[in-house]
Amino acid sequence: MRTRKVVRIAAAALLGAASLGAAPPASEPSGADLLFTAAREARSQSAYAHYSVYATVVRFARGGHHMVSTWETVEDMRRRLVHSRSLPREEAAHPHVPHGINIGVGGIGPSGHLGPGEMPPKGQIVSQEPTDDPIGELTFAVDQDFGLALNAPSIGSTADMSEVSASVTTLPHIGRTGAVTRTYEVTDLGDVDDGGTALRHLGLRPLRDPRRYRLRELWTDAKTSLPVRAIVAGIGNHAPLQDVRWRVDFTQIAGGTYLLRETALAPLDTDGGRLDGVTIAFEELRPTNRLTPQEALGLGGDVGTTDP
Repeated sequence: MRTRKVVRIAAAALLGAASLGAAPPASEPSGADLLFTAAREARSQSAYAHYSVYATVVRFARGGHHMVSTWETVEDMRRRLVHSRSLPREEAAHPHVPHGINIGVGGIGPSGHLGPGEMPPKGQIVSQEPTDDPIGELTFAVDQDFGLALNAPSIGSTADMSEVSASVTTLPHIGRTGAVTRTYEVTDLGDVDDGGTALRHLGLRPLRDPRRYRLRELWTDAKTSLPVRAIVAGIGNHAPLQDVRWRVDFTQIAGGTYLLRETALAPLDTDGGRLDGVTIAFEELRPTNRLTPQEALGLGGDVGTTDP
């Protein structure tokens, strides 16, 4: 009888709180939630130079042929603003000579023929030479962490290098107090040994907006809580890169957390055919507080695929 009475009193208390607009007390975070929060806080403490200069190297196989495209990239780490040069390094070293014929659709003119030095009239191109690189230009931030960092500014991109190299005063991001918004259901998948280093392995299921919250698995260093690798549901802001899962490997350099490599876990289906073994490596990384005159210059054009 006494037990039933206590239950009735507790239920009445909850109903009374609800009638007054008060929410019932939140549940305590699980051990897995605490591990994920520790990873977010550790990543947020990463320190960076003003700029990062690096090469974004795309490798894949298509029809048995191995392809490489290298995009020279600069990121303003304070504003997370990224610029990549409009031509891959390979094409700049060996300029492409078009093959085949493009036909302009339109009238030739009253004479019925072209005179010396004249060009065909502009019109619709009915024969287009296929590109050797169906992925194209990448303008990716080397400090992409898929939302781990707390209060980090959004990643942006620009085709104008002067925007990256311009002297702009930025206010520091001040850490907030209070609870961190819960965006994933986190599962502790146990510790693993990675070549003598103990890692925490977490499973992540987004509670909303899975296209934005892309982390699906995360491995962190058991001692530092810093990210070591992750599985993410797509990279980039459009197909085909965001259509498959990727393994992401991180590295620590001088107190900063950087991308090392992104590896597609399935072939990519593109307009130029199927691509196998796709990897995106971030190489020749040089953190610096001052750009060289050559690095401060950049050709205009499209930014290609960017971070989401």
